[in-house]
Amino acid sequence: MVQDQILLNDWHVIARSQDLQPGTVQHKRLLGSDLVLWHNGDKVLAWQDLCPHRGARLSLGYVNKQTLVCSYHGLAFNSEGKCILAPANPDQSPPARACVKTYQLLERYDLLWVCLGTPKQDIAPFSEWDDPVYRKIFCGPYHYHSSPLRALENFIDKLGPGEHRLNVFYTITPVDEDECVAQYWLMVNSAREIPVEVYLNIQNLVASQDIAIVNSQQPRRLPLDLQAEVHLPSDRYSIAYRQLLKQQGITFGTI
Repeated sequence: MVQDQILLNDWHVIARSQDLQPGTVQHKRLLGSDLVLWHNGDKVLAWQDLCPHRGARLSLGYVNKQTLVCSYHGLAFNSEGKCILAPANPDQSPPARACVKTYQLLERYDLLWVCLGTPKQDIAPFSEWDDPVYRKIFCGPYHYHSSPLRALENFIDKLGPGEHRLNVFYTITPVDEDECVAQYWLMVNSAREIPVEVYLNIQNLVASQDIAIVNSQQPRRLPLDLQAEVHLPSDRYSIAYRQLLKQQGITFGTI
């Protein structure tokens, strides 16, 4: 389990809302931890992907009457993560310790967000979301076999001043120290009715080029020691970014 409190207590995108329909069960990974997402018919829940009985993955199970049923011995867990039925002993109440670790989950911007710790702040604001001037185009997911901090630095490296007709709500899910998923909303403010496919083709092409480069970087984890790599005057944003990470004590995905 990651020890960085800043990351543990923050919100991270885990999936799109549309991916978790009623009755759906999915395995996900966040900050090196295995999670199970499931829809009980009313809402989506995020739990540790571990049955407390014999350690099987709950994501291999199924939804039945607003419970998540483990595929191994059939233990059924209610929406609070408590076991309410053990088929081997149907006439006995399951042990009080037969509970699954649960995590907080919020739905916002058509995305599902999970916090593994105690949230210290709200999900980042996105003022353009409700502005009818903008067209919403979802891009991704794009999978990187590299540190999430490397992938984010690559995005920062593309920023520049000036007026734009495009606004980006960019998210990176830190799957593991050397694996991450990028996805984002592209908000288009233009009188020209350019087909969505045109924007997506451009974004997919750029992402494929970025992924090839970022995946090639060595080491995969981001060096916070500024002496570890050569820097140019144009690297001021990435230098400031690395300094900030070091000041905040971030170790996940870094060396």
